Amino acid sequence: MSTSNIINSGAQSVGSTSILGRSTKPRYDYQTTYDSSVVSDKSQAKVVILFVVGTAMSCTGYAGLAANCVAGQSTMFVTVDNSPGSIVKLSGEKTAEAFNDIQANIKERLGDIVSPSATIFVG
Repeated sequence: MSTSNIINSGAQSVGSTSILGRSTKPRYDYQTTYDSSVVSDKSQAKVVILFVVGTAMSCTGYAGLAANCVAGQSTMFVTVDNSPGSIVKLSGEKTAEAFNDIQANIKERLGDIVSPSATIFVG
């Protein structure tokens, strides 16, 4: 597995593929993780897992969980921080807005490596 974290156009390779992104309307941060030996533009992810972070956590705090979920799978794990900069993450409304935005803009948010007919799980 190889990882690329892309933040403000700077890339760093660390281990399973991740991209940190930000949406301004609605406001949330997200990080994608997928196994680049399985998922690519020629072999799109068939499953997307949308996962909201817990209180006092950020997107990067779930790298291990995300890597374990996608290893060897046709899956993209999307960690969502529905309230960046705040330790309180309890808003179901903000979570729904972020998840709905990702689903409505799936190609823009997650790229061409996700199948348009991918199964989406939320948690």
